Amino acid sequence: MIARKKSKIMVLILTLTLLLSMGGVANAAEPRNIEEGSTTSITINGVENIGTVTAYKVIDVNFDTENQQPLDPVYTWDNEVGKWLGDNGYGSYVEKIDNDADDPLDDVYVVTETFRNLGDNSAEIKQFVDKLASAIKIKGEEFSLDVSSGNLAGSTGGSYEFGGMEMGAYLILVTEGVKIYSPIFTNVYPSFNGELGENGEWELAAPEVRVTAKSEIPGLVKEVDDPTVAIGDTVKYTLTIAVPQYPDNALDKRFAFGDRLPDGLSLVNDSVKIYAGSTEDADNDITSYFAATEELDEGVTFEYYANTYDALMQAHPDLTTILVTYNAAVDSDAYDYSKHEIENEMVYGMVNTAYLEYNNDPYDKNDYEIMEDNEIVYTYALKITKKNDAGTVLPNAEFTLKRHDSEGNMNFVAESSKGVYHVAAQGESGAVENVVSNADGIILIKGLDLGTYTLTEVKAPDGYTLPADPDTIITLSEEGTLDGILEKIDAEGLVIKDSVAVDVTDKNQGNVGIVNRNFNLPQTGGIGTVIFTVAGILIMSGAVILLVTASKKKSNHK
Repeated sequence: MIARKKSKIMVLILTLTLLLSMGGVANAAEPRNIEEGSTTSITINGVENIGTVTAYKVIDVNFDTENQQPLDPVYTWDNEVGKWLGDNGYGSYVEKIDNDADDPLDDVYVVTETFRNLGDNSAEIKQFVDKLASAIKIKGEEFSLDVSSGNLAGSTGGSYEFGGMEMGAYLILVTEGVKIYSPIFTNVYPSFNGELGENGEWELAAPEVRVTAKSEIPGLVKEVDDPTVAIGDTVKYTLTIAVPQYPDNALDKRFAFGDRLPDGLSLVNDSVKIYAGSTEDADNDITSYFAATEELDEGVTFEYYANTYDALMQAHPDLTTILVTYNAAVDSDAYDYSKHEIENEMVYGMVNTAYLEYNNDPYDKNDYEIMEDNEIVYTYALKITKKNDAGTVLPNAEFTLKRHDSEGNMNFVAESSKGVYHVAAQGESGAVENVVSNADGIILIKGLDLGTYTLTEVKAPDGYTLPADPDTIITLSEEGTLDGILEKIDAEGLVIKDSVAVDVTDKNQGNVGIVNRNFNLPQTGGIGTVIFTVAGILIMSGAVILLVTASKKKSNHK
């Protein structure tokens, strides 16, 4: 049992050691035995000597120095980082253990196997470290992390050393230089120098890390208030931007940001607002320090630049972050543009790209850096197929649709193809409540949000009765990762025919079949309709004969 537990802990340690520096790793320093209070040093190479190098401890290691063995759980996140993970889409990287419901300080945030299995220098770990680095830069002291500062090693520069580093994982940022560096994720870890199950010793190893200048780390975080929308909605975007810090004698202080809204989203006029700091505070409105670029590059919706960078920084000498807010309307073409291919991969959403442009070498006027961050907005469709009991499609059935969290029926606009509608955008002409099935019995409604709706038949096709309960409750939903693809569609009601499923081609479209029954009653042994036809003809013939006879009699009396 002890050997098995030790083997498990060794696997945890070995997997975490893969997640070393994002800029590369040189040979590790000589390990040494682990004692109470043992520390070592981390050396960062390849850094210019005018920056600041800071290490933030984000993971702790649980190790029993008296018995010389790791304790389970071996790796735990710093509490503030653990909370941030759960709130920012990285819940799979952390497992919260609530030790005391009354004291959140006693909570433990365990590093999960999902995080430990991220490949060295994989796209996933790079994206995560970039996001965490941006959050640390933006939030600052709110994280309350243990912070260490690196000291320039030697007179020639290019190397920083952190002394007295305890066991744990560290996010290291190089800032305030004229170059931008990748965040470094590295650790001081316990290493077992013998074979598992045999005699050996735990030792403390420290890395020497080599970094690369001019990284891809973003100084920009883009967010949208609601990523799933209907046509007619207005979405709000926020950009949190780390302000470039230029030396006083820099030759160029380019600081610009913009957005490329996709087809299907339209910028709301005069909605761009810029604030000092990371909150919307009217007292910190600094929009006047920026000007709108008049001649925009192709595909750019708007761009603003600091037309008086020095004046901005003099008025706000501690400015490190700005917040930009703006609104976009979801227009009538949104659904049509929500399915497209990017780099041979099908995307079911409208990709929206914001960018930050600055001069990463202010002594070279042509050395600009552009950093981007994307958000995707998703919308969906519902296809209704109207049939009778025998499966024959039925045209000219009319329905209304109501969203459960809204009052009144929704409005739609008919498109050129009969039976195809989109949700009416605000102020759009030609809006109607009723949608009508075409010759194929189909109604396609485009531009719906996720959620629950009531579909109500208000007029049956000719020759058919309106159902006693004409309502069908329909729910469009995604499960797991939000990607614009409907994983599930539920439908409840007495008139459901079949085909309650996600469309196999347009995966952001749900299909529901609705049945109508005619009003004829069943019968057996009947004489059919021939006798009624014959009887009708005889009655009509008799009436004609009587009319002719009466006319002749009247003529004879004259």
